[in-house]
Amino acid sequence: MPRGLRIAYPGAVYHIRSRGNDRRDIFFDDDDRRYYLALLCSAVSVCRLKVYAYVGGRLDGRLG
Repeated sequence: MPRGLRIAYPGAVYHIRSRGNDRRDIFFDDDDRRYYLALLCSAVSVCRLKVYAYVGGRLDGRLG
Protein backbone atom coordinates (compact mmCIF):
# COMPACT_ATOMS: atom_id res chain seq x y z
CA MET A 1 0.00 0.00 0.00
CA PRO A 2 1.52 3.37 -0.97
CA ARG A 3 2.07 5.97 1.69
CA GLY A 4 -0.15 9.05 1.76
CA LEU A 5 0.76 12.38 0.25
CA ARG A 6 3.36 14.41 2.12
CA ILE A 7 1.94 17.46 3.83
CA ALA A 8 3.98 20.47 2.68
CA TYR A 9 4.06 23.84 4.37
CA PRO A 10 6.59 26.66 4.69
CA GLY A 11 9.34 25.76 7.15
CA ALA A 12 8.59 22.03 7.10
CA VAL A 13 11.48 19.68 7.93
CA TYR A 14 11.86 16.38 6.09
CA HIS A 15 14.00 13.32 6.66
CA ILE A 16 15.41 12.15 3.32
CA ARG A 17 17.19 8.87 2.75
CA SER A 18 18.82 7.42 -0.34
CA ARG A 19 19.15 3.70 -0.79
CA GLY A 20 19.76 1.45 -3.78
CA ASN A 21 17.31 -1.07 -5.17
CA ASP A 22 17.06 -4.14 -2.94
CA ARG A 23 19.14 -2.22 -0.37
CA ARG A 24 22.24 -2.44 -2.55
CA ASP A 25 25.02 0.13 -2.28
CA ILE A 26 24.56 3.34 -4.24
CA PHE A 27 28.20 4.37 -4.00
CA PHE A 28 30.90 2.14 -5.42
CA ASP A 29 33.91 4.34 -4.65
CA ASP A 30 34.92 7.75 -3.32
CA ASP A 31 34.37 9.35 -6.75
CA ASP A 32 30.69 8.32 -6.56
CA ARG A 33 30.40 9.85 -3.10
CA ARG A 34 32.02 13.11 -4.21
CA TYR A 35 29.74 13.31 -7.27
CA TYR A 36 26.67 12.76 -5.08
CA LEU A 37 27.80 15.46 -2.65
CA ALA A 38 28.38 17.87 -5.55
CA LEU A 39 24.83 17.22 -6.79
CA LEU A 40 23.46 17.68 -3.28
CA CYS A 41 25.35 20.96 -2.81
CA SER A 42 24.10 22.20 -6.17
CA ALA A 43 20.49 21.37 -5.28
CA VAL A 44 20.88 23.10 -1.90
CA SER A 45 22.16 26.23 -3.62
CA VAL A 46 19.67 26.32 -6.50
CA CYS A 47 16.61 25.43 -4.43
CA ARG A 48 17.70 27.40 -1.35
CA LEU A 49 17.42 24.38 0.93
CA LYS A 50 18.82 23.89 4.41
CA VAL A 51 20.64 20.70 5.31
CA TYR A 52 20.74 20.24 9.06
CA ALA A 53 22.68 16.96 9.07
CA TYR A 54 24.23 14.52 6.63
CA VAL A 55 25.46 11.01 7.31
CA GLY A 56 27.71 9.84 4.51
CA GLY A 57 28.29 6.19 5.08
CA ARG A 58 26.68 2.85 5.49
CA LEU A 59 23.77 2.70 7.88
CA ASP A 60 23.67 -1.07 8.24
CA GLY A 61 26.24 -1.36 11.01
CA ARG A 62 29.15 -2.27 8.73
CA LEU A 63 32.12 0.04 8.41
CA GLY A 64 33.57 -1.05 5.10
